[in-house]
Amino acid sequence: MKLVKFNNGFEIYTKENKDAKTVTFSIYAKVGSFNEESHFGIAHFLEHMVFKGTTNRNAAQIIEDVENYGGVVNAETSFNYTRYYVTMPKEYWKKGADVICDILFNSNFPEDEFKLEKKVVQEELKMYNDNPESYVSELLFKEMFKSYPERQTIGGTIDSVESITIQNLIDFKDKFYQPNNMFAVVTGNINTEDVVEFLSFIKDIKNKNESIDINNDFKPDILDSQTVTKRKNIEQSHLIWGLFVAPENNKESYALKVASVILGGNASSRLYRIIREQKGLAYTVSTHYFSMIDCAIIEGYAGLESKSIDEVKEIVVEQFEDLRNNLVSDEELNRAIAYFNGKQAIRLDNLTSINGYVGQSIILGVSTDPEYHLEQIRNVTKQDIQNVAIKYFTPDNWQFAELLPIN
Repeated sequence: MKLVKFNNGFEIYTKENKDAKTVTFSIYAKVGSFNEESHFGIAHFLEHMVFKGTTNRNAAQIIEDVENYGGVVNAETSFNYTRYYVTMPKEYWKKGADVICDILFNSNFPEDEFKLEKKVVQEELKMYNDNPESYVSELLFKEMFKSYPERQTIGGTIDSVESITIQNLIDFKDKFYQPNNMFAVVTGNINTEDVVEFLSFIKDIKNKNESIDINNDFKPDILDSQTVTKRKNIEQSHLIWGLFVAPENNKESYALKVASVILGGNASSRLYRIIREQKGLAYTVSTHYFSMIDCAIIEGYAGLESKSIDEVKEIVVEQFEDLRNNLVSDEELNRAIAYFNGKQAIRLDNLTSINGYVGQSIILGVSTDPEYHLEQIRNVTKQDIQNVAIKYFTPDNWQFAELLPIN
């Protein structure tokens, strides 16, 4: 991995692979829903709107100038970042990269496109609202982040999106989309010197602010180990649970990741074996560790019948208590570590995934070297897992949410 930094703070990370047939080009803005003080959903709406026109291209040309060369362009908004990326055949990588740079630095927010895209974003929110798994996950986050409305949803609400104006988008973009708050990640069949030369125009872009004010005063709410319940016109019930834990940049995160795998990370995990295989209480059972900049959550999910929910919750809590009170077995530990490392190897077996891995590592403030993380996972001990369980798997730090059929 190579790093070049311009005087205005813009950073370029490159990983060259001369055998690759493609190039993935990403630009990250270090802004997401956590940065929204009002107009919730504006970071996500802005991600949509930059594709709707620039001083050089209209909305159709933006897409055509990628797809006409066999490329794929996309973007994503998270709690802590917004990413714009394109994957192109190696000989056309500059064509795709030019589109990404154009939409980020030359967007002009046509009014007719703004009105249409607002409806599109609202329809997207309705789609997620109609998806039971998305709905119950949002329900959990609303309960866990009661004191922090900007952390409850990424897309905002129908009403909050409706209130956003073009000027709101311009002001938000001007504040956060500046060189000292952005960086590029380029992976594949490229020369770093070519990438730096291609992006050299950014050197002349001045920052509107010397520093970006970001609220880092987050303190997790005390949870009550209770359950928030909603009902919809669905057939299957959905149960989800979450615990606040240490974020990626904390050394405890490695033990927490292994603990999450042991709990419900795969078909060999405790919850999967007990809830699905032994008792037949659910079809889907899983847990995963999800990190943001200043906190992380271990989130679990089960799709099941309503009559089984109480029993499943009891099993989940019993396993929390068992991790606190007892050391995991050597077999469980070794199996979880091997599984985690194998999953990482599979994930990072292509340059597009590596590109995303590097970008997220930079956002979270951790090493971009996958081998470093794998080594930390291999060093996790049984005592490490019990220590984090004692600290985090406590009744004042877990929350359940359930979505039940109306009848």
